[in-house]
Amino acid sequence: MAGESDTYLELEEFDQALMVLGIPKDASEEGYENCDFDQEYVERFLRIIRSTERTAP
Repeated sequence: MAGESDTYLELEEFDQALMVLGIPKDASEEGYENCDFDQEYVERFLRIIRSTERTAP
């Protein structure tokens, strides 16, 4: 819907900010294949889980 924020984008930005600060990340893909969300959202979630590269904002 128009005007609504993109929660996954906000989560990606938050994740990136934490990584830039050097906060350790403990994440797992375990069980993701059991998720019944639309594939688009599963892929976005996996992108957050898999991201390990720290980049400046």
